[in-house]
Amino acid sequence: MAEETQQNKLAAAKKKLKEYWQKNSPRVPAGVNRNRKTNGSIPETATSGGCQSPGDSARDFHREGPTSSATLKDLESPCQELAVVLDSRSVKISQLKNTIKSLKQQKKQVEHQLEEEKKANNKKQKAERELEVQIQTLNIQKGKLNTHLYHMKRSLRYFEEESKDLAIHLQHSLQRKRELEQALSAVTTTQKKKANQFSSHSKARMEWKLEHSIQEQALLKAQVTQLKESFKQAQLERDECVQHLKGERARWQQRMRKMSQEVCTLKNEKKNDMRRIEKLERSLSKLKNQMAEPLPPEPPEPPAMSSKVELQHLRKELERVAGELQAQVKNNQRISLLNRGQEERIQVQEERLRKQEERLEEQQERLQQLAKPQSIFEELEHLEATSQQNQQLTTQLSLMALPGEGTGDRSEEEERAPGGRGDC
Repeated sequence: MAEETQQNKLAAAKKKLKEYWQKNSPRVPAGVNRNRKTNGSIPETATSGGCQSPGDSARDFHREGPTSSATLKDLESPCQELAVVLDSRSVKISQLKNTIKSLKQQKKQVEHQLEEEKKANNKKQKAERELEVQIQTLNIQKGKLNTHLYHMKRSLRYFEEESKDLAIHLQHSLQRKRELEQALSAVTTTQKKKANQFSSHSKARMEWKLEHSIQEQALLKAQVTQLKESFKQAQLERDECVQHLKGERARWQQRMRKMSQEVCTLKNEKKNDMRRIEKLERSLSKLKNQMAEPLPPEPPEPPAMSSKVELQHLRKELERVAGELQAQVKNNQRISLLNRGQEERIQVQEERLRKQEERLEEQQERLQQLAKPQSIFEELEHLEATSQQNQQLTTQLSLMALPGEGTGDRSEEEERAPGGRGDC
């Protein structure tokens, strides 16, 4: 390329010399041309406007004498100036070549850095895709957990309603027990007051009442045993639910920790990428400044076309690289926005899980409050004691009924004896 440019410049210089010779050479008279035509000489071809060639003009100058030698001396000075101009142009061309080589090296470095950045961005995109897949799986698992929690809540509500029903039933049984105790106390008082006046019919009626109360007590015992069993089953199911929820919560916390670690690594990678991009932007700004620096003033002659084309090509390449870097910066900004959105979603999910955990803890506290069976067992023991007292009363009544079958005097004395005791 440099040799071609030099040859082009030399050809242009030769043309200018010819034009200069043609302009400064004196006109040949018409008589000379006619003599040449008559002598059979071949006419010389003029380059422009019927002028002679520089060789013929030189011959004419030699023929003419001292005037031609003076013109030759005058012509040597512009030739020397042209040589000096050519030397300066060759120096400038070498300088331009060096600058083009340095720009090419810088371009290669920038392309290498861009390839590395592309590889890093591809890795980052793969990691983000994997994170999106993991987030989708976590969302699916979250939906499953929500459905499981919904079913657990329904079961807990069902157990709460059952416990409420059991408590109401126990209250009714306690009221019934109190009524029976009152009836038994009334029976005992009436037995103490009217032991001498009871007949066989009244005794049979009392026995029937006692049997009825014993049957009711047996039914109450059966109901209480059923309530105990159902309460134990509810406690076991509650414990299983609590253990399952604890395991699921631990797994969810582990997954959230992994996600937070991965998000931290992505943030660090993003920071490194931003630093690299800033370095590249600085290098690009330096290159643009170098390209924007004004070149030294050139002579009025037109510069070489090849150097202009190469410079334009380099500028286009630099603009393209700058556009790609800007697109990459926009992509990184978009990725950072997506990461922020994901972090906000994860925080919202954590808050929801925390609220659900608080609700579950409240339900557990309610169940624990309902699971305190001390009062129930105390009432059951009291019922058993009353049943034993009733059995003792029945034995006493049976003993009282047996001596009534003997003599009347003895029965009257035995009937009077408890009456006197009752009066005491």
